[in-house]
Amino acid sequence: RALGVEPGDRVGILDWNSRRHFELYWSIPGLGAVMLQMNLRLGPEDLGYVVDHSKVSYVCVDESLLPLAESVAANSPQIKGWIVMTDKPLDQIKTTLKPLLHYEDLLAAADTKIDWPEIDETSAYSACYTTGTTGKPKGVYYSHRGIYLHSTAMATNLGMTLDDCVMLITPMFHGQCWGLPQAATLLADKIVLPGRYVAEDTKPLVDAMIAEGVTIANGAPAIFQPMLQYIETMPVKPD
Repeated sequence: RALGVEPGDRVGILDWNSRRHFELYWSIPGLGAVMLQMNLRLGPEDLGYVVDHSKVSYVCVDESLLPLAESVAANSPQIKGWIVMTDKPLDQIKTTLKPLLHYEDLLAAADTKIDWPEIDETSAYSACYTTGTTGKPKGVYYSHRGIYLHSTAMATNLGMTLDDCVMLITPMFHGQCWGLPQAATLLADKIVLPGRYVAEDTKPLVDAMIAEGVTIANGAPAIFQPMLQYIETMPVKPD
């Protein structure tokens, strides 16, 4: 809000399944702005098209993804600022992105209390762009009403309860992580964010799942299969 983001403005996110990404899931739409999910699996040309087509004003980017952001920035002059998400001080960040802002610095300078605006339930909450279609990525915009109804239906059909522990394995930049973050939050469930991971090494996912007592997780077969294969090698199998 201090940057002048207004209702209807587009704010992009380029990040893994992280705590900061989760915060942005609520803060951007909470201002009435539109959360643009930038699929980091897209090539620079397609990602640049998404940024240009959606008319993004600011992009929040994880430090590890700065090179990808730099490849997009050259053809995205409309972006007013790049907000780097890192634990390092801003003067230790090496990048060509300009103007560069620091996520944690913005939080530290913000008011601890704000008056949340009343938002038209039919207005856009989030935008996703396709990755598996012919031609350029196609934009799909979801309303506040739509995500609420989806969250309620998902929680009901999965039989979710207040006692569940949810791990978000599906990328949060892909189809809103299938709506599971919102459904889990609706029920005030414990949420486990695995951060960056690779299909070639799913041991950290399994270990975190066991340690945190995860009861619900989403993900593709390409991830679940190697997870199951790792579990089969364990001398003591989890419940």
